[in-house]
Amino acid sequence: PGPESERSVQDLVEEVLKSWSGTWENNSDPSAPHEAHRLSLDVSKAARVLDWHPRWDFARTIRETVDWYHAASDCQLSSDLQSLTDRQIADYNDASTAHA
Repeated sequence: PGPESERSVQDLVEEVLKSWSGTWENNSDPSAPHEAHRLSLDVSKAARVLDWHPRWDFARTIRETVDWYHAASDCQLSSDLQSLTDRQIADYNDASTAHA
């Protein structure tokens, strides 16, 4: 994701819950040491070396990821999961063509 997609863990969990039913509550210890306020991936090298840029926004990325995990957990045939994976890659590539 690009810097504009940085979100808190709470934001991530809430977005996941839009596509995967369930609940959560924050039980973290506020006095416990934390690694960082926010953690993020650095995509600058991919952008510089490969001219790669993320094409889906935060919400779509989470939705597609949850769809894949739903399919993987329900999947009886690896070919079904492969079909979903292929479709998602094609959709992503179509989005990159449209935004390039």
